[in-house]
Amino acid sequence: MLRISTGADLLHVPYKSAGLAYPDVISGRVSMVFDTLPSAIQHVHSGKVRPIAVLSDKRSPLLPDVPTFAEAGFPEATLRFWFGLHGPANMPPAIVQKLNDALTRALAAPDLRERFSLLGADPFPSSPQELADLTRSDVGKLAKTIKAAGIQRE
Repeated sequence: MLRISTGADLLHVPYKSAGLAYPDVISGRVSMVFDTLPSAIQHVHSGKVRPIAVLSDKRSPLLPDVPTFAEAGFPEATLRFWFGLHGPANMPPAIVQKLNDALTRALAAPDLRERFSLLGADPFPSSPQELADLTRSDVGKLAKTIKAAGIQRE
């Protein structure tokens, strides 16, 4: 996504985990890493890595001075990381609603919200329809990126 939106000549170096990439970034063997904030924040706070931009649509409260890619001039390089609870397609609507209500209540609990915020996560409960719409939107956006990058199924 970044290569397509900026035209930068980037080489993807695969690692089994982001944790394994940081020694190479810190030592200068590789120039950057894309990572989630919960995983990266310890390295940022230690001063061993410098954040350049965040992919989300708004700045992180943990890194308020770090711009979004959109603010840096690359609005196409915006992607919100999220997790959703999915079930079988034929799940009865009453059960779907009951699960959604319970999850929404849990995510509203102040202690849980505080724990998430310390990790740089911003819970945003939604309706089942909003999750379906978000899924379709992000899959479509990523499909365009995959096609533009010429990525083929192996």
